[in-house]
Amino acid sequence: MTREEIKQSFDLSRDKFDAIKQDNEKEIVSIKYSKCEYFEIFPCSYQRSGFKQGKLVDNINKIKSTEDLYSYGFDSKERIIQIKEGISIENQFYYQFLKYEKNFVKSHQFNNSKDLQNVSIYFYDKVSNKIEKMFSQGRRGGRDEFYIYSENGLLEEIRIKQYDRKGNEADPYKEIFDYSEIGELKQITKSFENGYSEVIYEL
Repeated sequence: MTREEIKQSFDLSRDKFDAIKQDNEKEIVSIKYSKCEYFEIFPCSYQRSGFKQGKLVDNINKIKSTEDLYSYGFDSKERIIQIKEGISIENQFYYQFLKYEKNFVKSHQFNNSKDLQNVSIYFYDKVSNKIEKMFSQGRRGGRDEFYIYSENGLLEEIRIKQYDRKGNEADPYKEIFDYSEIGELKQITKSFENGYSEVIYEL
């Protein structure tokens, strides 16, 4: 996939919120709720944002505020195909729609005003069935990610290229994953080519 192709995919989806949502919700057979992110949609998805795992909500009627409330819609194959994220405005949500194809997953993210924020395509390795690369395009630029795994299948590193609105590459970096002896994720470090690094997640 080229940068131009992912840009075209973004442009074609700009005004498609209602159509994408309608098609997506036809496939939802069950819903689970949590306060803050709970499920890893892609490898270390919430940890990479610096967050720890949230908590499942057993009784949605007891929730007093929709802020930080996550709603996960599952299809008949028990795959998450929709994520609603509650924001600071009560009963307003950001949306993520996931469509599963043979060897990739396509994600559309919209804000509460139905404005498209991002289109991402995650490609799976045919042998390991693990995500090996991701291409995305947003309103302010894009990024490519390449996933590196250890011999025992643990995610070791993600190499990231960033692009501005004009498609110029800027500030590439990598995320390095450290684990305990039993394979539990302990730390994620963001490391830039100029030598600067920072810990973005720590257990």
